[in-house]
Amino acid sequence: MRIWLKYLIGIAIGLISALVFSPSTAQGQAVLDFIVEIAVRFGRYALLPVLFFSVSISFFKLRDEKLLTKASLWTFSVIFSSSFALMLLGLVSALAIKLPRIPITTEKASEASSFAWQTLITKLFPFSGFESLMDGAYLLPCFIFAGLAGAGAASDKNASKAAVGLFDSLSKVFYIVLSFFIEIFAVGMIAVMCRWTLDFISAVSSGVYNGLIIMLTADLFIVAFIIYPLILRFLCHEMHPYRVLYASICPFLVAFFSGDTNLALVLNLRHGKESLGIKRRINAFSFPLFSIFGRGGAALIQAAGFVLILRSYSSLGIPVLDVLWI
Repeated sequence: MRIWLKYLIGIAIGLISALVFSPSTAQGQAVLDFIVEIAVRFGRYALLPVLFFSVSISFFKLRDEKLLTKASLWTFSVIFSSSFALMLLGLVSALAIKLPRIPITTEKASEASSFAWQTLITKLFPFSGFESLMDGAYLLPCFIFAGLAGAGAASDKNASKAAVGLFDSLSKVFYIVLSFFIEIFAVGMIAVMCRWTLDFISAVSSGVYNGLIIMLTADLFIVAFIIYPLILRFLCHEMHPYRVLYASICPFLVAFFSGDTNLALVLNLRHGKESLGIKRRINAFSFPLFSIFGRGGAALIQAAGFVLILRSYSSLGIPVLDVLWI
């Protein structure tokens, strides 16, 4: 049975379970949250080993073939341009469509989280490179450490021949382990979908965000069925763009219902190799970077949400200069 079909069955069972056996007590909600957390941890269990050894081999091969700079420029160019385009789509949608205002509430606002550059930099370069292999949530330190190991091996191929062979073998072994966890996680999608359905029903029942949800759904269809196929057809010269999108159904479903980029990366690594035929050195290089830096969807929603909130709490229009600031 195809993987996406297994996941679709799990999603259907989770949807039915949420509608029929909805937990009505706080204890039931806590149990469901615990099951979802265990399922997500299970799905991401083998990601870090695969990422470290595969990225190391990827850097080794790309540097040896003098393609590292080209691959980096292409990857970051697509990440930046796609994020900017999606942000622009969200901004234009929110400006063109006047959504219903969000009513003012008396709820106490949660404490605003702050972003500290010092914390980010210290995480990127811990006291020991091996510490980067301990954090399964923030993948950039592991990516950097693995990249340095692979690039260093390419500088002296004779001295690193044994290490490269070991890393290549371990990469393939842990990929097999990753594939096993991917197959089993289809069962975990039942709990993930159940949790998502309950949250969605709660959001829709209030009626406050229905207009925003409808607009974002329309943006999703525009991007998935119009913009992406056109890009694949005319820029990538792909004669069958919808086949590429069909091959990405499973990662899309997992990303949409779980909201976990690392979990979606697990599926992307496998589908990139087996469904899309992407070479391993590019697959292990570009997909992690997209997972870490590619935040086009978040940029789209933040831009649209900012305009909606601004219009909800102010009767003044939004001049062009303010649009540029947004």
